[in-house]
Amino acid sequence: MTCRTFMAPGRPVEKIIDENFTRLEKKDDKSNRWFWKCNHCTDAPPIEGRDGNLQGHLIDPLAVKCPNAPQDVRQQARNSAMGAEWSIGTLLAVKGVSSG
Repeated sequence: MTCRTFMAPGRPVEKIIDENFTRLEKKDDKSNRWFWKCNHCTDAPPIEGRDGNLQGHLIDPLAVKCPNAPQDVRQQARNSAMGAEWSIGTLLAVKGVSSG
């Protein structure tokens, strides 16, 4: 799997989305949006790719939307939604500090 999938025209798909969702059919309107299926959920309905819906599905703090997503995936989704490349744990590990 590639790190980033391109959907022409438009922006490249974020790595967190590319790794955790499968692109389904294109929405039947002029929005150029797609429906996606979560790779961690077995019977969840398709999710429209817009306004952080996909990251929000993974981030859900009560794990109601996506109970099967691993904790590290949830953290990556939070970082992606906030535009952060580094988590606190990663920063501490780089500095040689134990986070526990």
